[in-house]
Amino acid sequence: MSLLSATQGSPERVWSLLRLLDAHGGTLSREELLIWLNPEFTRREGTSISQLSAANQTIQAALSLDLITADAKNYSLTGTNAPQTFLEFADVVHERLCNTDEGDPDRVLLDAYAWVVLKIEREEGFGWLTSWRNSRLADEVNHDLRAADQVDDSRKFNDTKIPSWRAWLAALGLQVELPTSGHYPYIAERLARELLASDLPLERELPAKQVLEVIAHRMPYVDDGKFMKEVLARKGDTPPRHLSRVLSVSLRDLQEEGVLVVGVRGDSSEMVQLAPDRFHKTSTASFFLLKKELARA
Repeated sequence: MSLLSATQGSPERVWSLLRLLDAHGGTLSREELLIWLNPEFTRREGTSISQLSAANQTIQAALSLDLITADAKNYSLTGTNAPQTFLEFADVVHERLCNTDEGDPDRVLLDAYAWVVLKIEREEGFGWLTSWRNSRLADEVNHDLRAADQVDDSRKFNDTKIPSWRAWLAALGLQVELPTSGHYPYIAERLARELLASDLPLERELPAKQVLEVIAHRMPYVDDGKFMKEVLARKGDTPPRHLSRVLSVSLRDLQEEGVLVVGVRGDSSEMVQLAPDRFHKTSTASFFLLKKELARA
């Protein structure tokens, strides 16, 4: 079972599973683990209820992410310790997904995200996200992510996986849900964490292309990243001539938060064009400066 197929294995449940194992020295028997994850309760009339589906799918999601291992009797943490906070857990899962091979069934989570980033460019905006049904989104993503030599009708992505997909994107800091207008790709939180975790120095002007190369490496589902390049290749498309709207919005937002400088030097020979935004004065960049306040973003 892949991560998205384990629809009841939510990010919060998987993190709770890891913390549970950590609290018991890193290992529990299957019987003990299920007692903790799925305690029986008794109705007023005296009938006992036990629902194993969510517990089993939580275990399957953790196994799919290689966060736990299993033998004949026990489940154990893959690493020495579980992440101490949910943000640290999100970092671990993000890194794991960014390093998946093309044949890994969990790869579709970020491949589909790269598809959405590119679709926003083709549609020149986010409006289509509010009008498409889940079934249409799943059909088009699945069609475009099919390998050129695929001859069977198997689906990597379908509408039953979309709620789980969105939950994981939100947990990873890649999406927000607006109360009245749906789900939107938004990477400012993840971008700040990845820039801070990189080897890029703080409080120093850095060539824009150098910073963008680091972003493409650490976030391969956005501009010039490996996953995005592969999605483009499957469709025979060319990349946008400017930074994607998804990346541009977050760069501008981090600048407005005072944790990143998007700057221009008149004598620079290498300028980067941000996506058009008639409400924002920042349209180009020749350098970025990561401020020490990035840690609080």
